[in-house]
Amino acid sequence: MNTIHTEELPAIIEQYLQNRPLFFSYIRPQEALLFRSFSHLITSPSLDYGCGDGFFATTTFGTKTKIDIGLDVYNSRIQEAEQYQMYHRMMVYSGNKIPLPDNSLNTVVSNCVFEHLPNIELAISEIHRVLQPGGICITSVMTDQWNINLLGTKVLGPWYARWMQKRQIHINLFSEEKWRNLFSKQGFSIEDCIGYLSPNNSRLLDFSHYLSLPSLLVKSLVGRWGGIPFAPLRRIMSHHIAQSLEIKTNTKQSSALFFVLKKK
Repeated sequence: MNTIHTEELPAIIEQYLQNRPLFFSYIRPQEALLFRSFSHLITSPSLDYGCGDGFFATTTFGTKTKIDIGLDVYNSRIQEAEQYQMYHRMMVYSGNKIPLPDNSLNTVVSNCVFEHLPNIELAISEIHRVLQPGGICITSVMTDQWNINLLGTKVLGPWYARWMQKRQIHINLFSEEKWRNLFSKQGFSIEDCIGYLSPNNSRLLDFSHYLSLPSLLVKSLVGRWGGIPFAPLRRIMSHHIAQSLEIKTNTKQSSALFFVLKKK
């Protein structure tokens, strides 16, 4: 049984409040706790698939768990990851064939990447290819419940869900059953599946997008995220947000799922 240390949640939220727009605080800390709770499965050689700027991995694992390789596409923010020194090396690629040999990795981690990929089956089959037999893939994905659970959808109807899906580049929003079938088809056994974004948290996350506009404006003007600069305010907000977040929710209703997969 993996223990999820929820007492760590406020500190993680505070890091996001300081360094990222508000809406990140309603989803990334939950994911960080889940990845931490399974970090004992991460063994070298390891890969962060779709690593982005490295902030999530750094906030999640710190110095306790180093990832060998950070991988992302050419037009991503992977160059920014150098500042965190989270990865032993970084690799860019076209988004098709992973530039690694067959059976060369023990672990792949990937946070909320698969829902954005145009060729999802190729992506999962490539991860399967580079993993050794018995290798582990730990990943989180958004589901078809995200569109349903949005506050804007509740108020404004289906057109809002379509607009948000296009804006967020959510190409693959699947049911739990379809995600399970997709992973199984590509040669993975499903070791664990946890829902972590309840309908209520989804509505809070959606609403917080609009409260994050000042931070997004700062990013567009000066090239870096604008967080909340006042530590006392961050502590108050992090405590309040932590109280509202639900860890481990019903997988059928959850807007996001956390999977632990093993290569057969």
